[in-house]
Order: sequence, then structure tokens, then C-alpha cells
Amino acid sequence: MARAYPANNFGGQRWYQQYFAQDDIRVNPKLTVNIGLRYEYSPWLNGYKGQLGTFDSTKTKPIIVEGNTSQVDLTSQYAAPAAYQFFGQYIQTSSQAGLPYSITYTDRTQFAPRVGFAWQPLGPDTVIRGGFGMFYEPEGTSGRVNRNILPFLLVDLVNNLDQLAEAKSEVLDRVKQRATAFDGRRLRRAVRDYGSVRTRKFFDRLFSAPKLTHAA
Repeated sequence: MARAYPANNFGGQRWYQQYFAQDDIRVNPKLTVNIGLRYEYSPWLNGYKGQLGTFDSTKTKPIIVEGNTSQVDLTSQYAAPAAYQFFGQYIQTSSQAGLPYSITYTDRTQFAPRVGFAWQPLGPDTVIRGGFGMFYEPEGTSGRVNRNILPFLLVDLVNNLDQLAEAKSEVLDRVKQRATAFDGRRLRRAVRDYGSVRTRKFFDRLFSAPKLTHAA
């Protein structure tokens, strides 16, 4: 199984457009009204090197990652090549899924009115002010573009058994069950290249089983 990979660069970027108009209307000597309208075009972020995705359980390939073509950028994270060789059959790009590059459609109706007033009911020494406004918050980089989906994030179990909250025996039993579904040659190569000594010994025993011997 793959080792615990360090993170490479990730994040998001996008250009925003925001427009604003405002006017002060002096209704009478005691009342001034402020009226404004703001329009914000704040598209969803594009992930650095396509490191953005979603999960759609209705698809045969439910993991959808950012991409203008059918190719996933596997240079974006150290874990990506190893993760893709195991889970690539479940991954497609946003282009293949018929979605925008950034996965999510942009809201183009972000109109934000502003209304305020200044009223002097008792003369110039007393002023009552009030206002109302609508505000939109652009997407931050702590959510979708935070390297939180395959193949950019790979959580290893076998190399880190001592750090898991689950019982080791239960984890290893699940690994044995799932290993038969993987391509035997790729699994052997991944264990050879990335497995710890204990991991390699575990899989050496597993590879001797009839099912995995046949799969290899």
C-alpha cells in the first residue's frame, strides 16, 4: 500500500468582478436617504493544477475532478500517481461529466441592494441612523480546494496501523477482502515501491493465497 505522502502545493484562484453605484438623496432638511446597488460576479475557485472535485453516487465513475480534458493532472500531488493506479477506474474529469471546469456553476444573480438613512427629528444635535444591505461571501480556500479528494489525497492504512483508532485485525481483514479486487501486478509494484517492511511481509503472505496468485 502507499506510504503517507507529504502535501505539495494546493489552493485556488479566480478573478472576481464587482460593481457598485450609490447616491445620497436629501428628502428634506432633517432626512437624508442613501440608496445603492452592488453587483458581484464571484465565480467558484479553480483548484491549483486541478485539485478540486466532488462525488456523485449516481455516476459509474462517481469521483469527478477538475479538468478540461479526460486527463487528470497527476503531477499536482506526490500521492496522485499511486492513488490513481488503484482508483482511476472510479475517476472522471469535469469535462467528461459535462460540468464546468470548476465543478460548480457560478451564481450570476448576486445583486446586493443597500439602503440607509440619517434623520434629525429634534434638530442638528440628535441624529438617528440606520441601514440595510445584502452581502455575498466569496469561496475560501479551506473547503473544496483543500486537497481533500482522490487522487490528490491518499490515506494509507497498512503502513500506519499503530496510529489507527480501529482494531488492527479488523483493518487487515478488510484489506484482504479488497485486495482481490485490485490488479495484482499493480498491487505488487505499489507494495514493493512504497510499503514498509511490515507491509511487504503482510502482502507477501497475502500474495501466496490462490486468489491473489491468480490475479497477479
